[in-house]
Amino acid sequence: MIPRNNRIATIGLLIALGSLAVVAAAEDDPDAIVKYRQGVMKAQGGLMTAMSQVVRGKVKNRDDDFKAFAQALTSTTRDIPSMFPEGSDFGETDALEKIWEDWDAFKKAANKADTEAAALLKASESGDDKAIQKAFKDMSEACKGCHKEFRAEEE
Repeated sequence: MIPRNNRIATIGLLIALGSLAVVAAAEDDPDAIVKYRQGVMKAQGGLMTAMSQVVRGKVKNRDDDFKAFAQALTSTTRDIPSMFPEGSDFGETDALEKIWEDWDAFKKAANKADTEAAALLKASESGDDKAIQKAFKDMSEACKGCHKEFRAEEE
């Protein structure tokens, strides 16, 4: 079990990563932005995995963690398109060319993820289990929708 102080530090780091997304996209070299966005996406996947265990009732008494994870998720989804600047479509990446070819559709999918993350945070703050389950499901669908259209399938 991870000590509470370490969890709080991790959550703070994730929030900071999300806050830096716009700055990183504008100033970092293409290699760095690819690594950066892969790190953020992996963090988002980790948050969703942890929250799924709470939603499924497999991990109990983690309401405060869930809220913090929802906050971190919201922070990292608020400007996903900035992590995909022109010229960052190379190297070892699962990002499909379709992102840049159909930029408006990609932005729409990314904005949906951001909207659903905000709804998940709001639901987590309400403490209403049904609202949390629905919001988590909607967030999961937003993730899947974007990945289905814009990420290469894993081999």
